[in-house]
Amino acid sequence: MKGAPTQRIVVDLDCGDLQPALCSERRCDYLFIGKEGKASWVSPVEMKSGGFKTAEVIDQLQGGASAADALLPGEMPFQFVPVLAHGGGVHRRQRDRFRSGKIHLRGQTRQVVLIRCGGPLKTALDSGW
Repeated sequence: MKGAPTQRIVVDLDCGDLQPALCSERRCDYLFIGKEGKASWVSPVEMKSGGFKTAEVIDQLQGGASAADALLPGEMPFQFVPVLAHGGGVHRRQRDRFRSGKIHLRGQTRQVVLIRCGGPLKTALDSGW
């Protein structure tokens, strides 16, 4: 996770040892929780190397947000930033669908932030402000 804050926890949501409550049928690849100074982030992260369907990615990221809701203490303040790291290009129609499809977590509603695979996660986290 290039450029990610050094204080972090990364949960592999594909891990079979997680509680069933954390593993909905649709879930993203990772849940990133990080802190740098006074800033804290919670970020479900889906990674796609090739083609994908926008609606499926949105469902997967929402599943990651649900897992975060189950894991996080109720009083924890954070900035919520759902991220799609993609290897190929993203068609303009898909970008438009990501703008209209929102991910929700504890009163925060956000658009998906797109980054290229291998790009710095910190760029996505900062753009979520």
